[in-house]
Amino acid sequence: MKTLRNSIRILWTVPIIMLIVFFLGAKTGFTTETITLRYSDASKSGTSRTKAVEDTFAEIERLTGGRVKHQPYWSQSLLKIKDTLRGLQSNTVDVAVAHVMVFHKHLIPLWGFTNLLFESGTDVYGQTKALNELYYTNKELKKELDQLGVQFLSASSLTVTRIAIKEPVKKLDDFKGLRIRASGPAAKLVLAVGGIPSSVPVYETVEGLSRGVLDGTQAYLYWVHAYKIHEYTKYIILDGIGHLSVDYWITRDALGKMSPDIQKIYLDAWRNYYPIRHAKHMREQHKTILKDFNEAGVELYYLSPEDVSRMKELAKPINNKEYFEKMEKKGIDGNRFIEQYKVLYEKYKSE
Repeated sequence: MKTLRNSIRILWTVPIIMLIVFFLGAKTGFTTETITLRYSDASKSGTSRTKAVEDTFAEIERLTGGRVKHQPYWSQSLLKIKDTLRGLQSNTVDVAVAHVMVFHKHLIPLWGFTNLLFESGTDVYGQTKALNELYYTNKELKKELDQLGVQFLSASSLTVTRIAIKEPVKKLDDFKGLRIRASGPAAKLVLAVGGIPSSVPVYETVEGLSRGVLDGTQAYLYWVHAYKIHEYTKYIILDGIGHLSVDYWITRDALGKMSPDIQKIYLDAWRNYYPIRHAKHMREQHKTILKDFNEAGVELYYLSPEDVSRMKELAKPINNKEYFEKMEKKGIDGNRFIEQYKVLYEKYKSE
């Protein structure tokens, strides 16, 4: 008889719990059903960065027991690269890499330190984690991203900015008169070392090198490899003059459909798991690239410490004008953000 009463109690308890969960979800706005999020990316599937994205999707699906899935749209098939932020803000897409730190820098001026010369280090994991932790630990920086109306998920340090050239530049004076394709602060640095910065569009770089219009280019190793720039530039200076970062976001509506425990899983996966997978795939890609460069007869080298010190001195007034003077006009000490970034970078760098 006792067993029968227990069985009846269980039969009543299960549906009551299910009803509580259902009505709680309805009241708070989150759903108890499987959520499939539309994801937009300008790049194709299978790159080192997008492999890390797919790894993160799989980890989120595993940790949520299949309650959160993603439908990816690669190669700008859903949104054009410069329209992605607006697509997120209008809920055209749920999750995306939006390139705010590249194409919409004017909207986040406090984060302008990410574009400074010689300030970011060269370790991809250290860079990505430092930027993520800055968002979560610095109220001013967090507020600036939050005002965009979408939820920041993770930064992604793409690569270190280097210089690829046709003829060897073994000392700083060798830059004089060289026509180097460069943009932003890098172009100003080329001018400062005696070179001639060229605004040739990225997609015309190969033609410019082959026709002799260019002597070299601001470069990222994965880009040099993918577009076979190294067939024309047999020398690559490895000293990192800067780095390029992009950023991932989710709409507040999409996040609001998740229960608090699922939200935590989702945000933690992007904050912590994505940087690990991205660094892993970047290291693997880097090994392949260096092997191919070696077989192609490309010489990779560093300038002397003296010349690097000279370049850093030349970069200081450029950085001042690009960032610190602008911050000063706002009554903000931009050095605070740089110093906090460097502490975090040193904590997380894996090199």
